[in-house]
Amino acid sequence: MALKGGCDFSELKRFERQLGKITNESNLNGFFEDCARELSLRLYKKVVQRTPVGKTTYIYEAVRDSNGGKVRYKKGRNKGKVKRKRANTHRGGTLRKNWFISDIVKIGGGYRVYVSNPTVYAGYVEFGHRQTPGRFVPAIGKRLKKNWVDGRFMLTISEREMKKITPKLLEKKILEYLRRCFND
Repeated sequence: MALKGGCDFSELKRFERQLGKITNESNLNGFFEDCARELSLRLYKKVVQRTPVGKTTYIYEAVRDSNGGKVRYKKGRNKGKVKRKRANTHRGGTLRKNWFISDIVKIGGGYRVYVSNPTVYAGYVEFGHRQTPGRFVPAIGKRLKKNWVDGRFMLTISEREMKKITPKLLEKKILEYLRRCFND
């Protein structure tokens, strides 16, 4: 004797649609780009906070204009009548301001983002540099004392910190993505 009965496959169809959302390539690419963007922004924030800001003293000279005596200030030496000199202590920040994040690029099966600093002396501050002891440096008004200046390792230390917290961040992002796909 055969049993008569029916099955409701609507839940399975709904589950199939949800799995389709998860594996949809445009959704996945957007998800991976979001992950890369968040990781790069966190790295950027850490490295900017860790970047040192120098304190520099500039000397300005008051110079009279050739056409009438209007006084303007110029940094450094000038061939004009110097009225007076004044020192201005200026807080640096060029190195800190020049960090930037590149665009997200898909290469093969992965995504690549660069956090870098194009400032000429960024590598010297990051990794350290050699110097000649006894040499007088007018910008700081002192003689150099050590052979080697240790690096600050702003980017290196920040990268290490990010490698430690990345698995937890990605796990959280993946769970959020799955929750979004299944709760539709």
